[in-house]
Amino acid sequence: GPASLADGEGVTGIVRSATFSFATPASGPVAAELGTHVVVLEGTASNGTVDRPFRVEVDASEVLDSKGQPSIEGCPFTETEMKGDGTVTLKVSAPLWFDQADFSDTPVSSDGRRPLLTNDHAARRALVRGMKAGDAYVFSYTAK
Repeated sequence: GPASLADGEGVTGIVRSATFSFATPASGPVAAELGTHVVVLEGTASNGTVDRPFRVEVDASEVLDSKGQPSIEGCPFTETEMKGDGTVTLKVSAPLWFDQADFSDTPVSSDGRRPLLTNDHAARRALVRGMKAGDAYVFSYTAK
């Protein structure tokens, strides 16, 4: 759901793209839940009558950009001219993260607990690739 971020400083002018950065170490109201990870996801993948609960923990080292930072470069920013104070909104599209994930190799849980997917799971590898796609993070600006 929606979350407010701290005020920041920016520049004026026309914008078309942005960079999204994962906070490390985690901060804010869910920092304790994240621990040392930048993303923790829990869910259930369903295929017909088979439900596959899962948990994925992603570390900053897995989402490094070309400069070695836990950032996603080239994210679309709805083109606008920033002339002063306003609000920048970021929409994260989790469905794009999961777009290529195939959970068929995820173990079926016999006790309802969510197994932690490790690097050898195809669904986890696809999810991390999806997280690194700039199109999953869309920025927009509204002037005050």
